[in-house]
Amino acid sequence: MKKLSHFQKSIIFLIVLLTIIVFLQSLLTDQYVFADDDSTGGLVPCNNKCTLCHILVGLQNIFMYLMGLLFVATMFFVTLNGALLMVSAGSKKIVGQVKTALGLCLKGFSLFLICWVIVTAVMKTLGYKQLANWWEFECDTTQVESPPTPAKEKGKPTGKGCEGVVTNAEQMEGWIYSQARRNQQGYSDCSSLVDRAYKAAGCVSPGNTTADMYPKATEIGDRSSLRAGDAIIYPGHVMICKDNGCNQIIHASSGKGYVLTTNADWAFRKNGLKVLRVSDYCKNCF
Repeated sequence: MKKLSHFQKSIIFLIVLLTIIVFLQSLLTDQYVFADDDSTGGLVPCNNKCTLCHILVGLQNIFMYLMGLLFVATMFFVTLNGALLMVSAGSKKIVGQVKTALGLCLKGFSLFLICWVIVTAVMKTLGYKQLANWWEFECDTTQVESPPTPAKEKGKPTGKGCEGVVTNAEQMEGWIYSQARRNQQGYSDCSSLVDRAYKAAGCVSPGNTTADMYPKATEIGDRSSLRAGDAIIYPGHVMICKDNGCNQIIHASSGKGYVLTTNADWAFRKNGLKVLRVSDYCKNCF
């Protein structure tokens, strides 16, 4: 067997090192590393007053996190074996080992894809239509913590026009977070808040769920282009900008358990963050 030269060993080391750096960077910047909102953190998006729904959401996040790890591991081993194949210098033993490793790697990944397709086909056959994908779901994450303002003491939103969107959202501050009762007075979830604030202002609603809204959203570009009333959204959560530049947001927080105003900086760390511009849904804006 022909031994690898020092140069060949150096090439393999550099390729492996670069692969690890690239994929670790993409993994560490994944959206699941950050909290669902500014009040919670980790894979289970709640504080010390968790509900059963938070645990289910945590399991969903772990599933998505492990799925990301699977893609990273597959690409890493494919790249590693490709590097070994390039520097094998025709060694039949190394080529054979590389082929075996690649075969096992691709078989494992193919098995995952086949299972995914089978489950998706079964769920569609059974008529599963909740949200866009079978691994996504909605449940009531209302916590026992009471809002600072009694929710039902506030009236219905009454603001009109683009500025009215923010006014309406402010009038819903303190409303209890609930997906089960999202359309009842005094209760809301993140998408219901946006839907109600826009409709009450005489604007066209961008949608009634984040699954409806996200495909309509566009890239933000410069943050300073955001205006009060714009809705910023990433998969699973939507918020209303309270001021120009979106320094503050109003949203229904599953972690806190009610509608509130918070600093917006955490939201801009989210992968896939886009905007629904209020001027596209309201007349005579700005």
